[in-house]
Amino acid sequence: LGSRERRKLRITERSIVFVTGCDSGLGFNIAKLCHGLGFVVFAGCLNKESEGAQLLLELDGKSGRVVIVPLDITHEEKIMVAHKLVKDFLEQKPEYELFALVNNAGVMCFGEFEWQLNDHIDQQIGINLIGTMKMTKAFLPLLRRYRARLINVTSHCSLQALPGLSVYSASKAALRFWTEALRQEMSSYGVQVVNFIPGSLVMQSNICAYQQRYAEQMKSAFTPEQSEFY
Repeated sequence: LGSRERRKLRITERSIVFVTGCDSGLGFNIAKLCHGLGFVVFAGCLNKESEGAQLLLELDGKSGRVVIVPLDITHEEKIMVAHKLVKDFLEQKPEYELFALVNNAGVMCFGEFEWQLNDHIDQQIGINLIGTMKMTKAFLPLLRRYRARLINVTSHCSLQALPGLSVYSASKAALRFWTEALRQEMSSYGVQVVNFIPGSLVMQSNICAYQQRYAEQMKSAFTPEQSEFY
């Protein structure tokens, strides 16, 4: 950090982190890291019976510092249930505090733009951008109250779009710019907003788990002209 002094964060066993997309990959590892640092981790999982969810519970043992939260950020009612769970926890245990919300949940469909179905487009925009916005909006009052951190996981594709990832790149670029605007808005309230751009983790995550299915869907939707051309 050059001449700037590195600030040491105060982490206690009563500090709470909420991480979305913890079924596998980056989200799972963020949750695992936070637990190792001593945080209470609320782990949002699409499937509470997923391997990642079960591994986090095994890692926690009997400490009670991992809470698996069934969460699909494309469904507002599930977001509100997750929000209420955290809010009620904090009200019942006032000695605890919200430290951060980590918006990690995301999906990717690889394929040229003409090939992708509208459902593929809607899903990527819906989860990577809209769902993340709705999740954040629900939690902003808590983030303000505890002067917590908002960490949005974007992508190097938000900086340099890649062929075959036009929709994914667009969703992540939009997320990055929204994050930058939100950082300015929330700075007045003591909320730090972070744009986290990880390295390429495609092979270490399940973000492409459904790519074979997507490819088959795209191919089957080709018109006769497209089938002949491509």
